[in-house]
Amino acid sequence: MTDAALGLGDLARAAGDWSRAGDAYAHAGAAGLESVRAAAAVRWCGHLSSARAAEARGEPLEALAALDSALALDLGWPEAYLERARVLRDIGSGLTALREFDRYLAQRPDDLRALVERASARDLSSWREALADLDRAIALRPDAAWLRLKRAEVLIRAGQLREAIDDARRAVALAPAWGEAWGGLGWMLMRLDEVDEASAALERGVALAPEVVRLRHWLAECHLRRRDPRAVVEAERALALLPEDIPARLVLAAASLRLEGDAARARRELEAVLRASPRQPEALALLAEALQVEGDLPRARARAEEALAVDPANVTALLMRAQGRVREHDLAGARADAGRVLELAPGRAEAWLVLAAIERLEGAPGAALAASARAAAAAPRHGKVRLEVGVIHAELGQARAALAHFDAALELGERQAHVGRGVARLQLGELDAALADAEAGLAAGDPSGLLLRAMVHGARRDFARARADAAAFLREVPDDHPHAAKARELLERWGR
Repeated sequence: MTDAALGLGDLARAAGDWSRAGDAYAHAGAAGLESVRAAAAVRWCGHLSSARAAEARGEPLEALAALDSALALDLGWPEAYLERARVLRDIGSGLTALREFDRYLAQRPDDLRALVERASARDLSSWREALADLDRAIALRPDAAWLRLKRAEVLIRAGQLREAIDDARRAVALAPAWGEAWGGLGWMLMRLDEVDEASAALERGVALAPEVVRLRHWLAECHLRRRDPRAVVEAERALALLPEDIPARLVLAAASLRLEGDAARARRELEAVLRASPRQPEALALLAEALQVEGDLPRARARAEEALAVDPANVTALLMRAQGRVREHDLAGARADAGRVLELAPGRAEAWLVLAAIERLEGAPGAALAASARAAAAAPRHGKVRLEVGVIHAELGQARAALAHFDAALELGERQAHVGRGVARLQLGELDAALADAEAGLAAGDPSGLLLRAMVHGARRDFARARADAAAFLREVPDDHPHAAKARELLERWGR
C-alpha cells in the first residue's frame, strides 16, 4: 500500500499536481514506511502549492521564498527548479531563469515543454541555442506541428525569414486543419512582401479558425498591403470579436486613410487607440499621416517625431518625416530617413519615391527616373505609387512613360490620375484628349482639372478661357497649393 501511495505521489508530482501528490505522500507516511521521507515530501508539496498560490496572487517574491524552502529539503526533485525558472522568467530575470531551466533539464533532459520554455526564455543573441532546444524537442516529437511553428518564430526573430517559412510550411503539412499554422505561414510570407501567397494562407487560416482574432487582423493587414478594400471589413470583424484589439484598430485606421481616403475616420480610430495607450508608436505615426493628408503639416511632423521618440525604427513615422524634410528642402535628412526605411522594409515603394524627389530637386533626372522605376517595381498594383511615378516622368519630360503609369493608376482606381495623364497628353500635343482628361478630373473632384483645362486653352491661344480657368483654380485651392505658383505665373503670361 505504501509503495502504491508513493507511486501515486510521484505520478501526481510529475503532472505538477502538488495537492494530490502531498495527499499521496501523507498517506504513505501514515502507513509507517519511509515516514521521514514521506513527511519531507508532504512539506515539499506544500511549499510548491504555496508558491503556485503566491504566483496566482501576483506575489513572485513569496513564490520564490516557498520554492527555496522546497529546495532546502534536499529531496533531489527537480520540479522546484522548473517552477523557479518560470517565476524568474515572468519577472524579467532572464539569465537567472535560464540557469534554473538548465538545472531542471540536467535531470529531465527529455521534458519537451521545458525545452520549449527554455528556448522561449533565451534572448535574441542566443537564437542558435534556442534552435538547439527546439531541435531536441522536435526529435522527441517529430509529428508536432506546433513545435515547427515555434522554431519558425525563433528564426523570424533572428532574421532568417526563408528558413522560417520552410518550418511554417512543415507545420501546415503536419496539421493541414490547424488554422493557426496557416495564419503563421501567412504572417511570415507578409514579412517577405509575398502578399498574394500570404493572403491565400491567411484566408485558409481564418476559414479554419474564425474565432482567432490575430488571424483576422493579420488578414486585414494583408488586404491593406494588397490595396484590397476588404481590409476594412476584416478589421471590423476582428474588432467585433475583441473591441480592444489595438492591431485591428490600427489596420482599420490605415485602411480608412489609404484605401477610402477617409482621414477623419482614421483620426477617430487612432485617437481611441491613443486614449488607451498614449505612446503607441504606430498610432502616432498613422495620426501623422492622417494630419498630413488633411494639410496640417506642423502637427503631422510633431506626431511623427513623437512616434520616433518611442520607436526609432517605425517605418511609417520615418516616411512621414522624410516627406516633410523634402518639403523643407532638408534633402540630406530626407535621404537618411528614406535609406533607413529601405533597410527596415526593402519593399516600401514610398521610400523610393522620396529618393526620386530628392534626385529631381538635386538636378539628377537619370537617378530620379531610376528611383521611380524601383518604386513602380516594388508596388506595381499600388495606385498612388503609379500616380506619383507618372508625375515624376511627366515633370522630367518622359511623357510616353508617364502615360503608361497614369493608365495603370486609373485602372487601380486612382481617379486623380486623369489630370496627370492629361498633362502628359498635353506635352504630346494631344489637346482634345488632354481636355477630356481635364473634364474627367473635375468630375472626380480634382480642382487641378481647372489648371489643366486652362493650359489646354492656352495652348489653343484661347486666352480668355485660359485666364478664367486659372483664376477659378486659384479661388479653389489654398495659397500654398503645390500648383498655385504655376497658375499665377500663367496668369501673368496670358495677361490678367
